[in-house]
Formats: sequence, C-alpha cells, structure tokens
Amino acid sequence: MVDPITLSIFEMVGEPAAKQLMEWTKGSEANRLVKLLKPRFPNAYKLLTQPSVLVEIYVYAESGVFRQAEMLRALRAITDSPQQAAELAEAIRENQWRVMRDDRQAHQELRRLRAEIGGDIGAGNSELVRGITEAIERLALRLPAARQLPAQTSPFVDRDRELADGRSKLARASPGHVAKLVNCTGMAGTGKSVFALELAYRQLDRFDGGVLYVDMRSYDGRALSVGDVAARLLRDLGVGPDAISEDPERRLALWRSMCAADRVLVVLDNAQQGNEVQRLIPANSECVVLVTSRTPLQGLAGAALIELAEMAQDDALQLLEAIVGDRARSEAEAAREIVASCSGLPLALAVVGGRLWAQAGRTLASMAKALTASADLLGGLDGRAGTIRATLASSLGDAGSEARRVLLLLAALDVSYPELALVAAVAACDTGTAEALLQELGEQRLITPVAGAGWRINDLLRLAASQLAVSELGEQEILSAQERKVRWVVEAAEEHANDLEGED
Repeated sequence: MVDPITLSIFEMVGEPAAKQLMEWTKGSEANRLVKLLKPRFPNAYKLLTQPSVLVEIYVYAESGVFRQAEMLRALRAITDSPQQAAELAEAIRENQWRVMRDDRQAHQELRRLRAEIGGDIGAGNSELVRGITEAIERLALRLPAARQLPAQTSPFVDRDRELADGRSKLARASPGHVAKLVNCTGMAGTGKSVFALELAYRQLDRFDGGVLYVDMRSYDGRALSVGDVAARLLRDLGVGPDAISEDPERRLALWRSMCAADRVLVVLDNAQQGNEVQRLIPANSECVVLVTSRTPLQGLAGAALIELAEMAQDDALQLLEAIVGDRARSEAEAAREIVASCSGLPLALAVVGGRLWAQAGRTLASMAKALTASADLLGGLDGRAGTIRATLASSLGDAGSEARRVLLLLAALDVSYPELALVAAVAACDTGTAEALLQELGEQRLITPVAGAGWRINDLLRLAASQLAVSELGEQEILSAQERKVRWVVEAAEEHANDLEGED
C-alpha cells in the first residue's frame, strides 16, 4: 500500500518523477542537508515528510534552480510566520548549495580546470595535469557519472541492419578534434528516438564522462534554443548556476571545455536545425553525439546518416508479439490485421500493443475489428501521453505551405500513390511544379519512394492529413480538387481508349 506522502507526491509530479524523488530522500544528499539545518532548525527532518516542500528541494538539488516564491508557499504551511518561512527558505538555499558544491561542484570545477589548462601546459608541467586527473578520478568514485537515458518502455525488435550500421560508423576513426556524429532520420512514428536510445544503451560502458539526453523540443512543440540546451547540459554535468553565463556563446564555450578531455555521449532528440546542433558538438573524438530528426540536418559536416523506414510485416508482427506474448500467435490472423492497420509504424504498434497488454481479457480480434471498422482510426490509437494523430500531424508542419496543401488534398481524395500527372491535376499546376512539390514532400519524409511506382503516402499519415484537410482547406477547395481529379481520370481513360483504337 502506498503511504500518503508518496501518494501526494505522485499526484503532484507524476509517478516516474515521484519514484526518483523518493529515492533521493533516502540518499546521502538529502540526509546531509537535514544535518546542516538541524543546529538552527531542530525539526528540519520534517522537510522530508512534506510533499510540497520536498518537491521544491528536489527541483533545486537536481536543476540548480531555487524557486523562491514556490518554496515560501510550501514552507508557510509548516512554519509559524512569514518571517520564519523566509529564514528557513534562505537556510535551505544556502545549505543545499553547500551540499551540491561539496563533491559535484568540486568534480566539475576540476574537469573544467583540466580542460582549460591542458592544451597550454608544456611537457615539463604535465605532472600537474596528472594530479588534477587523479583528483577527478577520486571524486568520481563518490560521484557516479550522469546516466540520463530514458527507460525503454517498449520492446526493441528489428533494426538489426541499422544497429550494425550505427556501430560500424561509431567505430570508424574521426579527426582528433571532432566528436563522432550520427544523424538518425525518418518519418514520424518510425521509432527514431527508440532506435537512438537502443544504440546509445549498447555503448554505455565507453563513456565514463557521462551519458546525457536532451529532448530539443519543448512541451509545446517549440524548438529549444541552443543556449538553453547548453545550460541544460552544463547543469546535468553538475555545473552550478553561478558558473553558467547568461550569454549563450559563453555557455557553449564552457560546454565544449567540459567535454574536451572526457568521454561523453549525448543524445539530442527531435532536433530541427543542423547549425544549432553543430554548435553543441564537442571538440573531442572520444565523444559521441546521436541526433534524431525527421529529415537529414543540413550543416552537420561528417555526420553518418541512418534512415529508418516503416517496418516490414514480419518485423511488425514480431514487435506486437513481444508486447502481448502468446496472444499474437494464438490469434495470428487478427494480429496481421492489427499490423496492417498500424501501417508499419512502430509508434502505432506500441500504443495498440500497450492497450492489449493492459486489457488482458480483450481478444486481438476485437481490437482488429475496432481499428478496421472505426471511422476515426487514429482516435482508436490515441495514447494518454500524446496521440499518434498529433505526432503525424506535427510532421506536416515542416513542409512549405503549397506542399502541405497538396498533401492535404491528396489525402482528402484518398490518393495513396500520387503520380505526377494526377498531382498536377489535383493541385491545378503544371507538371514541373508538381514534380518540385513531390520532391519537397519526399525530402520532408512525408511521402516515400517506391521502386517502379513513384511515390507512396503512408496510410496512417494519409488518414491524419485527411482529417486536417477539411478544417484547413474547407469543403469547397476539396470539392474543386475532386472535380479536377475526375476530369483527369476521364481524360486519361479517353486517351487510353484512343490509343487502343489506333492500334486496331
């Protein structure tokens, strides 16, 4: 049974963060804070039993950000007066920073010192560098390196060829001043983030300087600035807030200095601008940066490219079986129908499989029927944390306005294989313009090339786009495009008939 304190924290910050927070309360850092506070505040131990106070202390300990107003509000409930709350808040701020500096800050200050002087010391002074390195290693025994990779919540199957390609590219030599860089790309839902994490997990033992992870897209979908990412990475390495400049360029310089003499692995998820990523690349060939993006990022000189496509049917069945177990084998036909509905996208399979796993009494046949019969297939695939519809729809934002319009029209008209002449008719443009639009959609990974058949639109992406078409374009524009499509079909049929008559 969950105790009331833990339950209250779960409600405030969610289960994953709450579990981390409760683990933190059992560690030496929380206990040292209480010991430092006790001479002035004998009941300091109560701080670790007050959920709202504990959350604020944990935020400060993990991020270095002291939220004064929030801390005062939390403390006011357990103190006798606003003055006492203010005194206790200031004592927490000062003493927690002392705890944070003791080992963490000393470790990072030494690393920064080594990085800054290492290149300027002659052979006669190299003993100083060795002494600094020994001190860093002693502190590291008490302060493990960061290991920030998110947990893999879904089984990882397939992608053996891509994983082997990634390991091969990481094994290649690179210039002594450039980190190894891999850019993983593919359309929305193909599992780029999961793949990058799997590749990173298989390299963990090599990086004693830390393994860091940053989602470069904020909660509302906006791209984080490179300065904010640099500040986040520095905090993750333990650099105190006083050492992190407000100037983005100085933050970037400090970040590169911190990585100059250590083996660090960084996963930059959901990147959008290659020139921004380039500024975060450590000047150290012992470091590795794994970047995910929907399209290959321009400006990343020397990056190895790995592109993920939709899963083949057998691999998709293997993923579904890995999630739901023997039920997939005992209902093989229904499993194949589910895989077909998910259109080869691991994201969709993971959501559907997760629902089946949670609903142990539900048959795969009933799920397959629901997905096939539903007028709103994507609604049937919605997940709690975010929807497949939203993921697929967001990928359309990378296309130019005219290319986006054409894709929405094609989707509304249920076109899966957009041949050139049909696109020109639907978009009311010449074939040269239509070809350029198809090329743009292909570059944005919104359509995929098919050998001998031109281009193809993924079924789930087409469904998501068709649902957006009415609200964005309006029924009249879709109706006009439908009329142009019909005329094109009729004219193509008449031309074909005339050709047959000529043969006679």
